[in-house]
Amino acid sequence: MRYRRIALIIAGLLAAIVLAAGVALGSDDSHHTNAKYLLWKHHLWPYRRDLALAYLNVDVDFRRSLNGKTRAELQKWFPVLTPIDPQDGYLPYCGEVVKTPGFVWIDGTRWGVVFEGDRVKDIVLFKG
Repeated sequence: MRYRRIALIIAGLLAAIVLAAGVALGSDDSHHTNAKYLLWKHHLWPYRRDLALAYLNVDVDFRRSLNGKTRAELQKWFPVLTPIDPQDGYLPYCGEVVKTPGFVWIDGTRWGVVFEGDRVKDIVLFKG
């Protein structure tokens, strides 16, 4: 009887821990500990623009880890890389960096990818 009671208490505690972890990892506002984001980051969840781009600002280490990747490697995380439109009225606010060879926007947003040669030099958010 005594062991059964201890086993039930331990099982209850484990269930509470699993439930708390599920709530914490499943919430949309838990920044870079969000379960969907972690799965996407490791190529285990399909790309969703809102999910992927929302956390680039929060997970700086991940963003920096993309430096040095080739365009093809970057497209594993961000399949849509859009070249600049010379008629884009926002370009004067971005500075000279948008004129570097190979500069692209990530999925039509204001997250820009600066290339040096054929490798990612930096990923920058351009704010107006």
